[in-house]
Amino acid sequence: MINILLSVFILFRVATTNHALPVTNIINDRGGFVFGYQTTSSLSRQGMRLLKRRWRQQQRNQQFGSSLFLSPDKNNANNLNGFPSSGGALFTRKNSLLLFVLTPILLETYSRIGALFIPNTTNGIEDNESSSSFITSPPMNTKTNTDSSWNDVEHVTIVFHGAGGQDGYTDELMKRLQNQQQKESYSSRFYSHLVDWSEYSTNILQASYNGQRIGEIVAKEISNQATNLKTIHFIGISVGAFTADSAVNEIQKIRKKDNNSINNNNKKSDLFVQLTLLDPFQQRGIFGINYGYNQFGMSADYAQQYLNTDDPVPSTNQPLNLEKNINACYDVTNLRPNEIFGHDWPLVYYTQSENCGKLMINKGTKTDDGKEKKNIDRGTFVVL
Repeated sequence: MINILLSVFILFRVATTNHALPVTNIINDRGGFVFGYQTTSSLSRQGMRLLKRRWRQQQRNQQFGSSLFLSPDKNNANNLNGFPSSGGALFTRKNSLLLFVLTPILLETYSRIGALFIPNTTNGIEDNESSSSFITSPPMNTKTNTDSSWNDVEHVTIVFHGAGGQDGYTDELMKRLQNQQQKESYSSRFYSHLVDWSEYSTNILQASYNGQRIGEIVAKEISNQATNLKTIHFIGISVGAFTADSAVNEIQKIRKKDNNSINNNNKKSDLFVQLTLLDPFQQRGIFGINYGYNQFGMSADYAQQYLNTDDPVPSTNQPLNLEKNINACYDVTNLRPNEIFGHDWPLVYYTQSENCGKLMINKGTKTDDGKEKKNIDRGTFVVL
């Protein structure tokens, strides 16, 4: 009875030892001692045989490559007969495969989850209320020195910056747009604004989904407040393309809803929506590698892309779907000065070009009901 209890105690000590000692130090084939206890019973000899089997398996694991932290999982080699791993291998084949499969799924989940926590600032906003987190009130009319109202605004231009936020290049773009509007006789009819979403754009994995959420919110804010719109122009820079394209989609949903409304007392159904994308980032999350190519510009009345093809920023060097979604793509790579970074060049070029802020409304063509047909042709690729 004493021998049996002693053998159980010895096996318990072996099973709870984190690091196996060399076999020559703990096994005596003629009885000897195991961890200082004499081994004479048949059960003790069984324990020693288990230790031998474990030691031999460890040697095979090391030869197989356990030093690389990967061990075979066949027959549960690292947990033989209930013994814990000796510490040579961290991952089995099965666990490594599981990690390989789960990692991109977890990253995709992480890329989406941030958008769930962006507050919806359109809740509770009345039609004529001008305060929100992303859209500011129309500026004062400098010609008449009077406050402007959303009821006066007919033409809106909204700019969405890239992952880095507002910088000198975006400041120049806004200055150019605002100067153009000030030249108009009725400047109060024009509104231009750079949406600051830098709080949500700096996270590389989450920026695309965050941008889509913010685009929806901004579109609703504009639609709620500017009830007399005739044109709206969304400009997306780099990953801001997701925000701008999402805003276009949301405006078109609102316009479609107005068309289906029985009591349609506004002119949103006749709204012209243009999308301009400046070196757009096209991958959404982890799995949406071709999202931008397949989706950007699909809902816009007119969509155009300004492209640079030789910069190191991934997912920005290819034209979008010219066959279905984009009216025109301008490749400006060959015109880039050496001192300007390639990914910044489409923004700089567009700011300096005569097309900056210009609406590409197709004049002269009528539909069957007598209304103007708005830019249905797609597929122009221009290398400058």
